[in-house]
Amino acid sequence: MCGYRCYFLDERDRFRDVEAFTAADDNEAIGKAQYLIAERDCFAGFEVWQGARCVAASTVDQGASDQLARFLAQQTAQLLHDLDQIEGRLDLVERVTRSMQERQPCAIN
Repeated sequence: MCGYRCYFLDERDRFRDVEAFTAADDNEAIGKAQYLIAERDCFAGFEVWQGARCVAASTVDQGASDQLARFLAQQTAQLLHDLDQIEGRLDLVERVTRSMQERQPCAIN
């Protein structure tokens, strides 16, 4: 893993914030930077640096940001659905367990 920094830019391409992170390679670092900038809607772009080397620079594409927001909303909805199913299964397991615990063993004479 390598150390990278993502610098967040304002509309005049001035650095306004920075976040350090690690990534396996440049492509992963750029993907992480795109995710980070999508989380922050107050910046106009970003630059990814590894040491003194500029890996990538980009302005915010509102369409890409909207697409990421839709993707995250879909994933959240799916996770909530899955959680509901898991909770239902746990409830069933608890009811079966209680039912089995309430039964008295038969005495054999």
